[in-house]
Amino acid sequence: MNTKVWAEWFGIEVVDDEVKRMVDAAARWATAVKREESPRWLSLLGKSGTGKTHIAKRLWRWCQRRDDFEGRNQYNPSFVYWPKFLDDMKTDMHLSAKYQDMNRWRYLCLDDVLAERQSDWTTEKINTLANVRVGKWTILTSNLSMVQIAKVDKRIASRMVRDKGIVADVNTKDYNLR
Repeated sequence: MNTKVWAEWFGIEVVDDEVKRMVDAAARWATAVKREESPRWLSLLGKSGTGKTHIAKRLWRWCQRRDDFEGRNQYNPSFVYWPKFLDDMKTDMHLSAKYQDMNRWRYLCLDDVLAERQSDWTTEKINTLANVRVGKWTILTSNLSMVQIAKVDKRIASRMVRDKGIVADVNTKDYNLR
């Protein structure tokens, strides 16, 4: 794995071993997609400002250009900022249908999972989606660590690692604060 090449492709500076681990994890996921291996998750976890969303968006744009994206005519998968999506879903019935569609999308990217104000409803929404997404290409970012996610709901943490899921739980400084 050539971290430098992948970091350039992601447009991210490898400033320490933690960022290197995240880049390598994302590269392994992209390589698995390209090789058409069994679908799995990529979970990028850690503090704000570490490059998780930046990498996730780069991967998402790449997925959208793939022939197997399945979004051109049937439905329109999108990059989902999870806290806002949940907030909007409470008042917009069309988003409830989109939530159901996420079950069948070949690729899904959920950004800032569990950053929303926690309630039984919000936890159940991500748990249900996580359950039906097992075995599908999924990218997830969260400011929480794997330990913190497991404290919210162990089922969510379990699904992140199931079926060769790739987790990069990084502990590095915010790029903006260096």
